[in-house]
Amino acid sequence: MKNTTEINNFPNGETRHLFISTPAPNQAREYVLTLKVVRADVSNISLARSGEIYATATQKIKINEALPDLVIDNFEVFKPELRTEGSLTYTYIPFRVRVKNIGVLEAGIFKIGITDTTSGLNLNVDGGMTSAPLPPGRAVELSGYAKDTMGTSRSYSLKAKADVPTREFVGPEGHIRELNEDNNLSSIVEVMKPFVRITAPHEGYYQAYRGGQIEIIGSFGSSLGDKKVAIFSRGARIAYVDIINFSSSKITIKIPKLDSISWGTTYQLLIVDNRDQPLSTPVDLYICNPLRLTQVRISESNYPGALINERYAKMILEKDERCRRISWALARATNYPSLDTEIQTQDAYGS
Repeated sequence: MKNTTEINNFPNGETRHLFISTPAPNQAREYVLTLKVVRADVSNISLARSGEIYATATQKIKINEALPDLVIDNFEVFKPELRTEGSLTYTYIPFRVRVKNIGVLEAGIFKIGITDTTSGLNLNVDGGMTSAPLPPGRAVELSGYAKDTMGTSRSYSLKAKADVPTREFVGPEGHIRELNEDNNLSSIVEVMKPFVRITAPHEGYYQAYRGGQIEIIGSFGSSLGDKKVAIFSRGARIAYVDIINFSSSKITIKIPKLDSISWGTTYQLLIVDNRDQPLSTPVDLYICNPLRLTQVRISESNYPGALINERYAKMILEKDERCRRISWALARATNYPSLDTEIQTQDAYGS
């Protein structure tokens, strides 16, 4: 390979930059570049005889083969969450990553890998994979979830890799052959420990009575430990609830019968640590108002020949329309010594 470039009007003390182009080789090669600066007005024969070569220099250069080169422009992670699948609980960490191809050829299909540098574990990744080749000079934004099968609540130090081995790929390594294999990693991102999660029911809120029990569902990890379930109002804790039964996906709680918890009021149900710091997003809890006796009317009937007059009462009850299920009780008046007190309970449904 020989290139000749003519330079005119080259004053003393001036610097010129010369650019030499060459086809990209099929593989990386090392070349020896020899630069000779000669007078253009002298023939090669006379120049060789006279030795009028003004300057000469030799330099070894390496020309890389035409390959893609993937780098991570940006790596973001978002609030982790716990999910229960069967009898196990997993941590899901949402992420978004931007990858750019700074090479000279398009990069084929590739997948993002995520490693927790604290534990050294490569996390399972759902998503984070391209669906088409990435041309040179272009970038793509990918998102997905990093999944920790340990299912424990802890902190993470994560870094992303732009290309991890997949079945989809060519090349004996199982991943894309790149110009530089050492620039695929992102900077490390710290992630706060995942929250436990209370799942709201279809109606969007739980409802309960003071002194009653309800089941809340969600993802709670392998144990509550020092965590507590609490009732909040306007950012302030009103009371803790009693834990009756616990599993990783369901907790049975008992609402305390306290005057500070008012009937017909919506509160927030949260899981908190021992400093009352929330570990879950709040879910609404509505405290149902039991049936109220709003009117009692006593009537008396006098039948001819009756030994006593008959008295009967008509009662008007008011139902809390927000409550889907109510319990009510009737007590016969106890001011009649000949009659025993009678208690009757019944469940009613509907609005």
